[in-house]
Parts: sequence; C-alpha cells; structure tokens
Amino acid sequence: MKNVLSFIIFVICFGFNSCQSQVKKDLETKLNSIIDSTQCMNYKEKYSFEFPDILGKNENNFFNNIVIKDYLIYLDIENKVITPKKLIALAIDKRKKECENNNFSGFIGSEYNITFNNGKLLSINMKYESLAGGINIDSYYYNFDVQQKKTLKHSDVLKEDKTNELVKMCNKILNDRLKNLYVESKNELDESDVYKSLIDSKAIFNKANLNSFSLQENGIVFIFNYGFPNGVFDIDNNLYFTYTDFQKYIKEDFQKKLGK
Repeated sequence: MKNVLSFIIFVICFGFNSCQSQVKKDLETKLNSIIDSTQCMNYKEKYSFEFPDILGKNENNFFNNIVIKDYLIYLDIENKVITPKKLIALAIDKRKKECENNNFSGFIGSEYNITFNNGKLLSINMKYESLAGGINIDSYYYNFDVQQKKTLKHSDVLKEDKTNELVKMCNKILNDRLKNLYVESKNELDESDVYKSLIDSKAIFNKANLNSFSLQENGIVFIFNYGFPNGVFDIDNNLYFTYTDFQKYIKEDFQKKLGK
C-alpha cells in the first residue's frame, strides 16, 4: 500500500511539474534555431553557424533585423534586408569559398544563448567566433520588449532617481576588484598601460555602461570589460545582481513585466 501511494504521489508531482514546464514554454516568445555547418576538405574542423529566428517565421521582423545588422558585419556585407535562413546560407557560402582558397582564418562560427524569455521580455547573447592568430569571441547582448517591439535601454529598466547611486556602487565593486588584483599582480600591473589608464580615470563605470546588460532568470548582469588582454589577469569583468537584491533600482512597471 505504501509503495502504491508513493507511486501515485510521484505521478501527480511529475504531471504537475510537466504541466508547469509546458505552461511556461507556451508563454515564451517563439524562436527557431537556424543552424548549418560546413567542413573544409582535408581539414577536420567543422564550422557551425547559428542564428535565433525570433518569432520563428524566417521573416524580416524588427527583432531579427536588429541581430542581422550586426551579423552582416562579420560577413563583410553592408546592411541589407535578408531572412535568417538566407543569412546563414551566406555565412556557409563565405566559409566554403575561404576553404577553397586555403584560408582558415576570419569568421568561423556563431552561436547564441537565450538568457531570459517570458513572452514579454527576451534577452539573447550572440557570440561570433573569429580566427586571427588565435581564437577570438565577440559577444553581443540583445534585450527586447517583445510586446512593444523595442530594444530595452537602462531607462526602461531602472528608476531614474537611483541610477547615480547604482553607478557609484558599480564603480566601487570594480575598483575593489582592481585593488585586489594589484595585491596579486603588482609587478605586471605596474607595466600595464590599461591599468594606468583605469586608475587615472575619475570613474571606470558610467551611466552609459548601464545600457550594456543581460537579463537572466534570477538576476541582471551589467556587461563590462576592464580592457586587459584575454587571459592575462584573473579578474571578473561583469557585474551580477539578483532581482531580490536589485529590487529597489527597478521600475515597478518593469518589475511586473519580469514577473519577479
């Protein structure tokens, strides 16, 4: 009897969780992953190119066009109206031609990650991979108000009377990280022009930096880069705040859209 009861409870819980997941999925903005890959002859490396088709209709809508505009830079193509599938086809064609010319450098791949999607708001992290001596990855962050068909700015998210307080807090966090790094890497930093420029600045984080952010499931990340070469120093660049800790900075109407 005990085993039967346990099984019934398991079925109920499993069904409830499945329903919750399905409801959440139904509320999300639809996206289709447009992806294709190619491989150079006599070369094992496979090149994969991926694009998030927002709304899943392979169309020139507002959201796709914003991302496509940046993608075209990596294809050395001037801004043009193009569908997501055609875009990826161009990326594959470009890579094939470079393979034929034994050129293995340049733009070699793209991928994306959805960091927030509740049907009202959508955040996407797009990554572009290039090879020039070494691997380089450029990240682009897109935050959309899907209902209003607009790109989010910090003024849509943050209370105006709290922005200066937030900027000061971000500066303190970043400067404290820099001081801790100096304790560990004094000799190297004394020779670094980037470090000298940072410590000579009145503020290394300003209001304009607030526009570079990414919505996550449980918090918000402000994207920042000290400017040091990749992998040279062990220091965190970005600033992450949970929605709970960050509540006093967020506009009430935006809080409702977040559903937090």
